[in-house]
Amino acid sequence: MNFKYYKRTNLIIFILVLSVTLGKIMNYLEPYINKYEILKQINDFMGVFSVVGLLGLILLFIDSIGWKWKLFNWLIDVPNLNGRYKGKLISTYNGNTEMDCIIEVFQTASIVKLYCYFGNLSSGIISSESRSYTEEIICEPNGLNKLIYTFKNDSDIAVNLNDHQGAGTLSYYKDIKKLDGTYFNRRGNTGKIEVIFQQKELLKRFV
Repeated sequence: MNFKYYKRTNLIIFILVLSVTLGKIMNYLEPYINKYEILKQINDFMGVFSVVGLLGLILLFIDSIGWKWKLFNWLIDVPNLNGRYKGKLISTYNGNTEMDCIIEVFQTASIVKLYCYFGNLSSGIISSESRSYTEEIICEPNGLNKLIYTFKNDSDIAVNLNDHQGAGTLSYYKDIKKLDGTYFNRRGNTGKIEVIFQQKELLKRFV
């Protein structure tokens, strides 16, 4: 877990206030915990009922789930890109090549990962797939959000593309849930990607 998308001043204040509050709560609960041997053993072994343990659990909850709620916008305010998107890729590869494109985004408050699939949805044939290995969400003053990433592409052995690396920039249009942008790779090809949100569930495959 990292805190690069958190509002740092608010995060520090939140941790300080929460630590003091949890300390007072634990002073009250500790005698009751010690009455039950199993709870005492769990606490002694894992520290779950300590201030640090409870603080860690709360931050883990916010990082994985809570950040999506408006309740926590004062602490972290980045767009929720989670989901499966479908659209087109137009590449300069082999003249001008158009392919169906599927992008699946997995995101928490601290990380975002892209898994991309390219091919022909009608036939179910996949040409290549890629995964991001560095990512950054940029929230611009005009309200537009951009996702900048680098990727590694794994090609189908029957397709003359070869595995390669590259980078891309996608703008996110929240009102229509659309990702739109460009990419380039080390083979010298460039292209345009345009996909629309389809569903929350990630299938982890092309079709």
